[in-house]
Amino acid sequence: MKTFGRVAGVAAFAMVAGGIAASSAAAAPPTTQTSFHASLQCTGVTSTGEAVYVSAGASSDFGDFAYVSVGPDDAPVMEAFGTGNWNDGSPSYPLDVYNADRELVGTGALTATTTVTSQVETDGRHDNGNQHVKAHIVASTLSVRPTLDLPRYTVKSLDCTGSSTLSTYRANSPAATVRFERRLVETARCEGNAVVGLFGPAEGEYFLSVEVEHDGRQYNLFGPVEPEDQFVATLPLRDSETAEVIAQVPVSVTARPSGETTSSVLRTSKARVVQKATPYSVTAQADLPWGPVDATCQHMEIVTREHISASKGPKPGGPAPSNDTLATAATVRPGMTVRDWTRGAVEEAEADMPCAGGPVSRTLWYAVQGTGGTLHLDTAGSDFDTVLTVYTATADGPEPIACNDEDDPAFPYPRTTLQARVDLATTAGTTYYVQVGGLFGDFGRLVLTTTAD
Repeated sequence: MKTFGRVAGVAAFAMVAGGIAASSAAAAPPTTQTSFHASLQCTGVTSTGEAVYVSAGASSDFGDFAYVSVGPDDAPVMEAFGTGNWNDGSPSYPLDVYNADRELVGTGALTATTTVTSQVETDGRHDNGNQHVKAHIVASTLSVRPTLDLPRYTVKSLDCTGSSTLSTYRANSPAATVRFERRLVETARCEGNAVVGLFGPAEGEYFLSVEVEHDGRQYNLFGPVEPEDQFVATLPLRDSETAEVIAQVPVSVTARPSGETTSSVLRTSKARVVQKATPYSVTAQADLPWGPVDATCQHMEIVTREHISASKGPKPGGPAPSNDTLATAATVRPGMTVRDWTRGAVEEAEADMPCAGGPVSRTLWYAVQGTGGTLHLDTAGSDFDTVLTVYTATADGPEPIACNDEDDPAFPYPRTTLQARVDLATTAGTTYYVQVGGLFGDFGRLVLTTTAD
């Protein structure tokens, strides 16, 4: 019997930093990334007795922000919003202030001085195949001296708590990258008096869920587990409506293959992806205060192994393609097939590609006129992992209206292609812009076919 052994979880950074292989046979130097996050939470009162609430912070990912409300939580009489700068622990946020009707009534300011009162440093390591990411995290508790200026109100008192986290990640960059992923996916068919879910990983953990009805109410057993072919997990039994914990209940779980394993092998210019899918019957048994649970549901185990060897594929660089930007998009017409190299394109995508399963780079642009019918765009025949997005032009820049990472409706079964396809209903005479690039730094020979109904 196949064993449901635990697979080590990988931080999101590991998937990104570790997913781009070096461009030569020799391993590249390790890469280092840092991120900083800080937050302030304050409560107080005005001189006339209204409650004041403040939330502010800083983030390497999302920037600095501040929010202020005056009055009851469910009906504030004044709200303020602002972006500013953390300023090495002395945050400053100019504020736009609005009344209860969301009308701008003036400006204000939030400033503070913070002091570190305690720190905790931790080290960790995440492995995925031959990808290794070491993390050093410094978590600090802050004392805060705030000043809040608002029109029409004088803040009488304001008490704040604060914290900050500085994270440093260091990842190796081998010439040939090997990645593993294992997923447990719940499917629809269930038998018995409960619905059983065994799924994950989510942030490195697997979860068991058992939902059951009693006397017209829903109850659930839920929590992290170490999935094997047979295991027992003690989980809290909760009322689904109130979240009240009724009891701690041992749940006995058995997972057995219920069908043949299907597999696929996909190749790009520098990668080989092997994916296997095995259907399972997952049975859960438990004794609840009102009686036993005995149910079986169908699940799917997906195991993926990727081997990426940049030394065997094309090398980045060379002349930039003429259609490397939106402004220089190449014109295509329905019935055309174009072939381009993407290796010389700029590394970063010019516009967001929202459906991508990771970062997309070395993109090319195309423009096509709508016909009033359905436009079909696909990258079948390309020798790398493609992502395709279609945009319309707006005053604020390109607006994505269709996006595809993999033209493969068989999920969660093994993928049959790494190529993309979009079928788009068009308006006659409207110009649509198409951006195509490679997932996780992949690049190579692009084939783009355009047809219309």
